[in-house]
Amino acid sequence: MRLNVRNYYGVLTMGLFVACQICANAESDHVADRINQPNDHKKNSIEQFKFLFEQRNFTQLLEKSQKYLLELESEDRNFDAVIYFAAVANYHVGNHRATHTLLNSFSTKYPNSKYLESAQFYLASNQIKMHWWRAGSLALNRFIQRFPNSIHLADALYGCASADYFFKDYNSCLDCIIKVERINDDPPLDLRIKLLKGYALKEQGRLAESEGAFLIAKNRARLIDSSHSIARSLLNLIIVSADQKRWRDSSSYYYMFMHDFKDSVYAINAAVAGIKILEQMENEDAAMERFENILYSMTTANAKHLNDALLKYSMSVQKKYGTSNILMQLGNLLGRCEESSCVREALIFAQLDILEKHIPENDQEIEVYYKEIMNEFNFQSLSVPALLKLASHYRSKDFTLATKLYREVLDRGSSRYEAEAIFGMAKIQSSSSDQTMLRSSILGFRQVVEMFGDVKLQEESLSELNKILECHNELSKSDEVLMSNSELIALVSMPRRVVNRKILRN
Repeated sequence: MRLNVRNYYGVLTMGLFVACQICANAESDHVADRINQPNDHKKNSIEQFKFLFEQRNFTQLLEKSQKYLLELESEDRNFDAVIYFAAVANYHVGNHRATHTLLNSFSTKYPNSKYLESAQFYLASNQIKMHWWRAGSLALNRFIQRFPNSIHLADALYGCASADYFFKDYNSCLDCIIKVERINDDPPLDLRIKLLKGYALKEQGRLAESEGAFLIAKNRARLIDSSHSIARSLLNLIIVSADQKRWRDSSSYYYMFMHDFKDSVYAINAAVAGIKILEQMENEDAAMERFENILYSMTTANAKHLNDALLKYSMSVQKKYGTSNILMQLGNLLGRCEESSCVREALIFAQLDILEKHIPENDQEIEVYYKEIMNEFNFQSLSVPALLKLASHYRSKDFTLATKLYREVLDRGSSRYEAEAIFGMAKIQSSSSDQTMLRSSILGFRQVVEMFGDVKLQEESLSELNKILECHNELSKSDEVLMSNSELIALVSMPRRVVNRKILRN
């Protein structure tokens, strides 16, 4: 009996021990689940980012990555991945300043990140997107040297070719294009390469080869169903075939364009080109009628190339019929365009361009035009080119007004025109005796020279810099002069408007 009791307690003790172990293991598993759950959530989120990237769903990728970025601390081990995908999403939707802000210090903060190579490519390519041609070109060259076998090599070479085209180095541009064609297997990039090749060959006067490149681009655009690129290719085919005086082929391209793309952003350019072509075919009246119909129905969304188109139209008519005739024609067109603000603006500025170029001595009438423009339009309704023209005119007459106009341009964030606005602001500041204004002027001129690379503005900026330092020798050792190029880029890349501090956190 004593033995049975001992056995009973032994079995009971063992049972209690096993039960305690089961409970302990269950509790530890529950705790482990709670610990692993955030990590699993993070891992799943990164995988979701990758999926959205591969699907090219950049809008949703931007939304999710920015939301996730707000929830993380910079010490989090996945922070580099979230920053990278947020930056890439911003890049592809066109938020290039945000992209630069996110990636500018990526390599120093995350030197061991598996996204480092791609981050450096996007940082360099993004500078080209921001029209920082010189800075972007140098950054892309450094990237290619560091990662000669990169998956981004073809895109990096295309960026270099684009910069060479901007700098009018067409031989180097075409050399880069040849390299891209050898290694590229991406259809959209192939289309962009063919278009760029067509432009470079055209600038070299190799019109038949240029036409061939644009023909290939048109066919590539059809394969990927890019109506915008088909219209762009056809417009260039109209122009290069006309430049070769092959009027029948050119008119064929023209009618093809007008059949399918008369409502596109390039329609006004094609209509202007068609006037000269159909004149050779003794059908100029039909071309003029189509040009006027497109002009009168122009929407703000399609007015991107309107100023350039009207400039070409005005120059063509002025050369053939004289200055008074083109001014009268533009006036007649203006009288029939009461509704569209963007068309009225373009026509008025076209008249002003003709006056300034061909009758510059008529300064009183020119001044009347500027005053009427200021009375009819408010700043918010004017296009950026119009704002810059007004600012340039008033730069030597009214510093306050010119500064306001330049700031309006900069606040709109249009990278294409940023260099001209910064140069104009620097010119105004350079006339001041205030040290703060002069330092700001130095920074502005340096940006134009070292980042944007515009040849004309670069020469003027260097000249202005020398004048400032000659007249104010004490500024030769200022921080603005001694600042390195990388520091300059970091400084000017900061956003001008208040944005979420968590995203901008260093």
